[in-house]
Order: sequence, then structure tokens, then C-alpha cells
Amino acid sequence: MVTNPTPGAFNHNCGLSDDGKTLFTTDEKSNAPLGAFDVSNLANITLLDTYKPSQKPTFEVHNVRVKGNFLVNPSYGGQLTIVDATRPDNLIETAWAVVGTSLVWDADPYLPSGIIFATAKNEGLFIFQPTYRHAAWLEGKVTDAVTGMPINNALAVVLNDTTNRDNSDFFGIYKTGSALPGSYDVHFSRDGYAAKTVTNVVLQTNQVTTLDVTLTPLQVETQEVGSDAYFQVSPTVFEDVLTIACAPQYNGATLRLLDQQGRLIVQQTVRNTVTQLDDLQNLPAGVYVLEWSNKSGAGTVKVLKY
Repeated sequence: MVTNPTPGAFNHNCGLSDDGKTLFTTDEKSNAPLGAFDVSNLANITLLDTYKPSQKPTFEVHNVRVKGNFLVNPSYGGQLTIVDATRPDNLIETAWAVVGTSLVWDADPYLPSGIIFATAKNEGLFIFQPTYRHAAWLEGKVTDAVTGMPINNALAVVLNDTTNRDNSDFFGIYKTGSALPGSYDVHFSRDGYAAKTVTNVVLQTNQVTTLDVTLTPLQVETQEVGSDAYFQVSPTVFEDVLTIACAPQYNGATLRLLDQQGRLIVQQTVRNTVTQLDDLQNLPAGVYVLEWSNKSGAGTVKVLKY
């Protein structure tokens, strides 16, 4: 027997794609997303993407019904949505309705007429004549403008379509899109980098538009403390060593390198005008904060590990 956890670890129902390669799951747990899993190899089940209803994302999908390349999703919060799952690693919501506030218990999209029957717990029966419309996909890679290395957890937002967005993965890959074709502005952001907006990105129905972007790391300037005092950290984008050059009055100051959660990575005392923090190559990529403090003051600078 093969088991695999779902995103909310509280699986309620599931539906298999027509080709038998993708399993879609729901968790009856507030704020839990629908999950799309590659099950073509049961020895290596892989989560491809997750989805939450755009109008009320904290109200979870109750049941997923697979109809060809589309998912029909009766959900909590009075919601019924349709998702294009043609690319199961890039689920895009293409239609939605909010019929009230109670749970839309279930929906039947399989009638020969094509209509959908949906039942809401308090509001009753609803009948829809749906339009199954393919999405317009946007995919690409986000990299560091200085090092060329991929940037993980960069947020890509289609500004003119707030329902779909994505964070890049460990390899810098993001996948999102829009329910409608058109020309869009796409905003990219990540802590430690200057944000970037790419304008007039054309997305077309049932097509993938590729957009690779580079983000420039924020530079850390020398901190001046009078004409004969300085505290400088280099490089601001580091791999395994940080060098701290400072004025003599910083001798004896405490240096502390912290991650973004404020956890201490390394601590060292300044013994001369040039101090090095070594053996940092095993740290995960991301933004770190270097603190210094002595009896005369304190300060912080941000540095980026790639």
C-alpha cells in the first residue's frame, strides 16, 4: 500500500485525471488548498501545484469533480469555481460564482446537457450553464542579476489579474497566468532585491508565455560614523566568507549573523580592523542580517547568501 500526505493532512475527497497520471485532492480544513499530485509513478508521488478559491481563499474546496481538463470545485463560503488543469503544475481558476455564505456541498457537472447542479447547505439548489475556458499561462525563471543564480521564493503577481500569483521554487521557476487573454503588467519582488515590474506582457488563451527575469540585489553602503570611523561589510552578495572592515574604535564589538527569523547563525568578536566570518558555504540561500554592537552603539546591515 502506498500513502502520501495531502497539503492539509485531512483528506476529504479526490479525483483522478482521465489519463490516470494526476490525482486532485481536497482537505476539509479551513485554509487548506486543493492539491495536484503526479501519481504516474507510485514510488515517487510528487505534489505539482496547489489551489485556493480566489474570492474567499480561506474557505476550502469541499469536493473536486474532474471533467476532462477542468476541475469543478464546490467549496465552503458559498463558492463554486472552475479551474483549468490542462497543466496540472499550473492550476488557473477560470470561472467562479459566490451563491451565498454557506457550504456549497457538492456539484454534478456530468449531465449530457452540460449544465451543473450545485447544492448549497442553506441557499438550496443552483443550476449553471458553464463555459469551460482555457487559461493563458505565464511561466519563467527568476535569477540574480549579479551571480546568475536562481532566486527562490520570489513573488510573481499578474497585476491586472489579482487572482493568480506564484512564488518561485528552489530552482527559481514560477508558474502563474490569467483566466483571460490580454496585455498585463507583472510584478516581481523578493526580500533583499529591488522589485521589478515588466509591462505589457501579452498572454494568450491556451498558450504558455515564457518570461525570465533578473532581480538586482540591494546594495549595502558603508556606514559613516564621523570622518575617521567606518564599518563596511563585503561582499554584500556572499558565498562562503564575509569580510568586515572597520575603524579601530570598533575593536571588541560583537558581531552576530542572524537569519530572517532572527536565529543566531554565528557570533564573533572584532579583534582588529579587518575581521572575517568563515565557513558560511553551507548556509541556505537568502537574506541575512549582520548585527554589530559595543558600548558606544549598534547597527545592522543586510547581506545576501547565494
